Amino acid sequence: MKDSQKQIKYIIGNAQTIGAMENQSNYFAVFSEPNLVAVMADGGIDHVNGRRAAVIGVEIMAGAFAERILNKDHFDEAVDKAVINIRQNVKDYIYRGRMPGLSLSVLCVSDGEAYFYSVGDISIFVYDDRNIRNIRGVSVNNVYAIKSSENFMMASRGVCSALSRVEMLQFLQSENIEKKARGRLEERAYNKSIRIIEEINRKNIKDAENATVVLLEGLL
Repeated sequence: MKDSQKQIKYIIGNAQTIGAMENQSNYFAVFSEPNLVAVMADGGIDHVNGRRAAVIGVEIMAGAFAERILNKDHFDEAVDKAVINIRQNVKDYIYRGRMPGLSLSVLCVSDGEAYFYSVGDISIFVYDDRNIRNIRGVSVNNVYAIKSSENFMMASRGVCSALSRVEMLQFLQSENIEKKARGRLEERAYNKSIRIIEEINRKNIKDAENATVVLLEGLL
């Protein structure tokens, strides 16, 4: 285990809004043992089948990480098996009504590196108090070497379509949240995620989509 990773404890924040839709078709899960993993899915349609597909995707993918992930090859193997299982389950259990278009992302933080898989419209960002970047643009072969000052944000399409990256960063900067909200440091990520969703709701965008945000912030 890398020395920098030994010193980092991640705190988790999350929030979501249904927007102007009738159904909440975003679903997510975050857990810290035996791996720090965040999974998010978007069923892609404003329909009960969209919700069902998102739940299937998250639950199966989360279950794939019941064992400690050792390296990138191990991560890829777990994801590949889960994706096959997800496709089969969606086919088996969603066969009437509108068909979903499932977006799915998973982020696994292990031993100073972040492994990720993403298909569809869910974005994973790396950020600190100065910059926010899509993890795809700063990684190699879906592996990102973590710096101690950096954090992660997973965001559904509803977040990315409502807020620019400049707006996102304004809500993610530590100095801004600490000035506006007092409380324990462990609540910082939660406060940030709530303010992001509040801003999306405040904009009152016509036909606003479901919006979900998950933050993983390093606490040295």
